[in-house]
Amino acid sequence: MLADSYSSHHASLPPPLSSHHASLPPPSSSLFFLSCLESTTGLASMVAFSFTNILFLLPLYFLVLSLGVRQLQRRSGGVPCSHADVCTYNMVVIELASILGSALTCGGILADAHWLTKVGIYLLTVNLSAQSTFHVLTCGERYLAIVHPVSYRSLQSARAVWVRNATVGGSWLLSVSSAGFVSFQNPFASTIPSLCLTALTCVFVFYCCLSALCVLIRPGPGERGRTRQRVGPSKLKAFHNILVILVVLVFRFVAMLLIPAAFLSPGTGPRERCGLWVGLVWFCLPSSLVLPLLFLSRARQQARPKTNQ
Repeated sequence: MLADSYSSHHASLPPPLSSHHASLPPPSSSLFFLSCLESTTGLASMVAFSFTNILFLLPLYFLVLSLGVRQLQRRSGGVPCSHADVCTYNMVVIELASILGSALTCGGILADAHWLTKVGIYLLTVNLSAQSTFHVLTCGERYLAIVHPVSYRSLQSARAVWVRNATVGGSWLLSVSSAGFVSFQNPFASTIPSLCLTALTCVFVFYCCLSALCVLIRPGPGERGRTRQRVGPSKLKAFHNILVILVVLVFRFVAMLLIPAAFLSPGTGPRERCGLWVGLVWFCLPSSLVLPLLFLSRARQQARPKTNQ
């Protein structure tokens, strides 16, 4: 009797985390991803990802925001912020929400609170489309600075600032709405839309990069047959910004293409599928770093002439 009672009680207990790999639901089920996060592989990857965000990315984002506040305080009245800086500030805010999401996801898994895990996943996925949007806006501004300098000068008008703010607001709305679809449905169902969005972003940034390169290497009016004037450092720096963003986006696109292909391969087991899906967040780290690092590079170059004087 005591043995039967013990065996029935033991059978009602949830399986340990180490045995979750053998009992993972099918990948087509939304329960697969929740069970994956609760497994040893998923939990270890998310904890490592959270510690990486807190130890390395969080100080970087606070540094960007502090420099932004100082620049706003030194800026004379009526002079708007540059569009690239505004995109960087919004990107940093979204990344801060993503860091909070990774911490909440780990807390929800450890506390066995599914609602907390879902909130964390929601915050994590907010930046899926936001990263691509702000990369496009930044590259568009750099493209205008090189290819259409006259139009670029008009971007500081009140109307251009209003259009920029409306675009940024639309980016936030798109990110929040798409994150809700991803986190409350099957998360893997968002792979195809995210892949298409990343592909379109890569095409646009590649076009900006190619157009800027053509403008930089072709001779200007009256320069044929003579020694060409040296390319301005501001245009060269803008081209380097576009090129760096393009490399980061191509890296993310290749990862988003190869990992789902390996995930859906018939020879991939449940444990490997769980590791592939959770590991996808690591390939988004370069996309999270590129705009803040470019901002710090611009801030250092702007401060350099003042120190040399």
